[in-house]
Amino acid sequence: MSKTKMSILSLAVVCFSIAVAQEDKMPAQTKSAADMPGGVKGSFLKQSKFVEGQMLSLLEAVPQKKMSWRPAKGVRSTAESFMHAALGNYISSSKITGMMAEGVDPAKLEKSETDKKKIAEALKKSFEVVNQAVTNCPEAEFDMKVDFFGMDMNKMDMIMLGATHQHELLGQQIAYARTNGVVPPWTAEREKKMKEQKKGS
Repeated sequence: MSKTKMSILSLAVVCFSIAVAQEDKMPAQTKSAADMPGGVKGSFLKQSKFVEGQMLSLLEAVPQKKMSWRPAKGVRSTAESFMHAALGNYISSSKITGMMAEGVDPAKLEKSETDKKKIAEALKKSFEVVNQAVTNCPEAEFDMKVDFFGMDMNKMDMIMLGATHQHELLGQQIAYARTNGVVPPWTAEREKKMKEQKKGS
C-alpha cells in the first residue's frame, strides 16, 4: 500500500475515533434524529447540548476551592468563566427573542455565583433558555436585523455566535482546569480505557 493511501486510511481512522468519542459524550436526547429539528436549528442544538454536557462534567471535576482561581489579575476567575458562558447564552437568546430572560441581570450575572452547585443550576437554565429560543425562532426571521453592541447582525448571526461562544468558553475552562491539575473527565475516561486495552492485549 502506498504512503498516500496509508495516510488517508490513518486520517479516516482518527476522524472515526473522534466521532465515536464525541457520540459517547453527547446527551442521549441528541442521538436520535427524531428528537431534533433539522437544518441550522438542529446543528445548533447538537453543539449546544454537547457543550453543556462537557461544561457540567468539567465543573463537577474542578474543586470548589478553585472557583476563585484566576490566571492573572483582572482576568475572569473559574467561577466567572462558567457564569460568563451562562451570560452569553442569555445574551444570544435575548437577541433572538427580543427580550432578556425574566429575572436575569446581565450586569451582575457573571459575578453572582461562586458555589459549584448554584453555578451548575445557572448553566443548565441558561442552556435551556437559549436552546428554546433557537428552537422557536422561525426560519423566516433568520435574516432579521438585530443590534449587537453597535454591530449590525441578524438572528442567524446570533445563532452562530451563540454556538462559537459556548465552545470558546469551554476551551477556556479546560485550560483553567488543566492549569490547576484537573484532567477533563472525558479525557481521563479515555486514558483509562486505553490503559485497560493495553493490559488486555
